[in-house]
Amino acid sequence: MKLIVTDKQTIAEDTVSVRLEAVSGPLEAVAPGAHVTLEVNGLTRRYTLTRGHNAGDPYEIQVLRSKDSHGGSQWIHDDLAVGDALEGLGVANDFPLSAVPAPSVFIAGGIGITPFLSMAEAVAAAGRAFEVHHSLLNILFIVIAYSVYNSYYACYEDHNRLGSQESVWRSNGSCTTPACQHHPKRPTLGGGDFG
Repeated sequence: MKLIVTDKQTIAEDTVSVRLEAVSGPLEAVAPGAHVTLEVNGLTRRYTLTRGHNAGDPYEIQVLRSKDSHGGSQWIHDDLAVGDALEGLGVANDFPLSAVPAPSVFIAGGIGITPFLSMAEAVAAAGRAFEVHHSLLNILFIVIAYSVYNSYYACYEDHNRLGSQESVWRSNGSCTTPACQHHPKRPTLGGGDFG
């Protein structure tokens, strides 16, 4: 499947979001947690799809620049541009969302939040309760999760533990600390005012 880059943005420190659309015909819908395999600079790499869950929607991936990159993430950051074509080698889901109609708890660190963006969106659309626990060393990573934070939560908490930042979103409004915020607002890069 031939894909074209229709948007590329830096969304956090060393992290880019890349939107991909089909060169011809609509893209197939994918289940939350799915990944796309791409040929990137002569390498085969898998990236979690954070968007693309309705037929015809563009796919979106978020890529952290790896300090030990063998050319994949570094090439995406430094050389890939809007208008470039990529070869998509297929879509698979080795990390499917449970269909059990119970509350969901998603626990992630850093860029590991990516599969949970689509999962939290699907759980919220189904009217199920959920929590997202996101631990990060760099507060700028929190921007990665803004779509969940801005659209689907009823309660947000921010903790600083053992030198890392932990963010908690709850869909049901059950806050456990006075720091909990109940009004949606996209996180800012200004150093911690997320409420």
